[in-house]
Amino acid sequence: MNGERVRLIGVERMAGSNPEFGMAEPSQWITRDHDDLKDLNCIFTRVHWAQDKRVLDYCDRHGILVQTEVPAGVGTVLEA
Repeated sequence: MNGERVRLIGVERMAGSNPEFGMAEPSQWITRDHDDLKDLNCIFTRVHWAQDKRVLDYCDRHGILVQTEVPAGVGTVLEA
């Protein structure tokens, strides 16, 4: 990253995995969940869909690199 080697240590976080909240995660849960990542010395997380701005803001403030999927529209047709 920026010309330097980086050892990416992290986990995949699944938003909506708490059955109490589903995808309507309150800010306190997002912070608690990501504080756990920091406690585990994670500097990387991978996600499968667009993330709440609060998640991206937390990661930006705390030095966690986020890998997201490339968005593709439903029914997108790729031509050769």
